[in-house]
Amino acid sequence: MIAKDPEVSSLRRIAQWAVVLGTAGAAGVASIVGAYLGLSDKEFVHTLIHEHVRAIVGLPMAAASAFCVVVTLEATSGKIEFQVLEVKFKGASGPVILWVLCFLVFVLSLRVLW
Repeated sequence: MIAKDPEVSSLRRIAQWAVVLGTAGAAGVASIVGAYLGLSDKEFVHTLIHEHVRAIVGLPMAAASAFCVVVTLEATSGKIEFQVLEVKFKGASGPVILWVLCFLVFVLSLRVLW
């Protein structure tokens, strides 16, 4: 729920965007480290990264991307509430279910496209 106090609301938005940018930064650092390890002479690391890149890079990036989608939607449009058939998702359940759905879509797209 977005606070009614303007100072708290702006602080919440700043914190949410800091989380999104921090997640993107961590993903960038992980990609650089992964590329560095992939270019190293260590055959085991090179083989591991090449054979399991979806598990090593793809799944954490899917989780982070799903989290960023949920945080961005919550920051721009307020609390997330929705209804599927006869089940209503309110409060903390809305963002959790949305994260799970986004994560599953990202994982399935990794499976289909890779």
